[in-house]
Amino acid sequence: MACALRTMRLASSWRNTSVRQTLGTTRAITKERIASLYAIDRSLPHRKSHENPVIQKLYERDLGAPLSPKAHDLLHTTYHEIPPACTF
Repeated sequence: MACALRTMRLASSWRNTSVRQTLGTTRAITKERIASLYAIDRSLPHRKSHENPVIQKLYERDLGAPLSPKAHDLLHTTYHEIPPACTF
């Protein structure tokens, strides 16, 4: 019950603030963002992880080969459902 009351209070205070306004974006802004991300990517010394010397050393020293069981266990994520803390 306390969780529901807290959520209702947050929702009502949310409506009364200017934070709720949407931040508009235009196609021009989107294109600028995309261009800047590509520029950052081009400036990086190691753009492909398999060519990165640090990653190569990590595999040589600790993980064995790409797709090895150890590499898979340490580097891959398993997702599972987390039940919600509050139900409405």
